[in-house]
Amino acid sequence: MKNKITTHINIKEARKDKNSKAPIYIRITVNGERAEMQIGKFVNSALWDQDIKAPSNNSDSKKLL
Repeated sequence: MKNKITTHINIKEARKDKNSKAPIYIRITVNGERAEMQIGKFVNSALWDQDIKAPSNNSDSKKLL
């Protein structure tokens, strides 16, 4: 039997801190069962690139993690 495993990385803008940084979450799905957790890193949501699921390719964005 094969297992289907997918991962998604995203930010939760609704949980921004006082510095307007949003927490980064990872969601792992195994055969339809989901588990989601915060990875302990924050990023300025204005610099988050939704297409690549990471801070935009800006030299300053790496400093904001």
